Amino acid sequence: MSELAFIEKLLDGVEVEWLPLESCATLERGRRVTKSELSPEKKYPVFSGGVTPMGFYENHNQKKNTITIVKYGTAGFVNIIETDFWANDVCYCIKPGKSLNNKYLYYYLKKQQNEIQSLATDAIPAHLPTEKISAYPIPIPCPENPKKSLEIQAEIVRILDAFTDLTADLTADLTARKKQYKHYRDQLLSFDGVDVEWKALGEIGEFIRGKRFTKADYVEDGISVIHYGEIYTRYGTFTTQAFSRVRKDMAGSLRYAEPGDVV
Repeated sequence: MSELAFIEKLLDGVEVEWLPLESCATLERGRRVTKSELSPEKKYPVFSGGVTPMGFYENHNQKKNTITIVKYGTAGFVNIIETDFWANDVCYCIKPGKSLNNKYLYYYLKKQQNEIQSLATDAIPAHLPTEKISAYPIPIPCPENPKKSLEIQAEIVRILDAFTDLTADLTADLTARKKQYKHYRDQLLSFDGVDVEWKALGEIGEFIRGKRFTKADYVEDGISVIHYGEIYTRYGTFTTQAFSRVRKDMAGSLRYAEPGDVV
């Protein structure tokens, strides 16, 4: 039986109750530290409004395996920190209650990351309002039987952990292949000792700047668009489709890329 089929069997006929995050977990804001207080020689990573640590600090205010959601900056980014760390004041720390398995909650929030990011404001920098994330619905399986509920959650975590380990192995192999590709690409495109003509990029192509749109313009069915923030978070070297869409009545105000264009 496949893992997916096993999950479907596991959840077959199971009642699920949807509860707002604030009713089954606590949300804490971190405490501010400044860059001047950080040093590479200090022990604990500091997580703030980015994906990676902003530096290292002498103390920690959160235990390892705490779930974080960024409030400002990369608002809505979901992470689980696997070491003791300092949470800065621009991220939320999520602590599940007795009805929730910590890793289960993380996997669910990570699955919903794109939707959570869409809750952020269009301000600069973007921020995720507390009331939005506090009210976010969380599925609790078998709510009438807390023991069974936690057993189901733990089994889901076991399966997803196994997939995560497999993905890590595949990622390591892919990283090695990418390194090999970069080596040969650089070698083939260095043109050392070869007589070539060098031209400015503007001489051999046309630059077209896109038009601005906001999260409020997003729809389920509309015109395919690429948001600048998605270029480094959702797309690889190339793509054959767009992940986002905006209203059809915006057609006349947008700029369009053609197949084969560099974005």
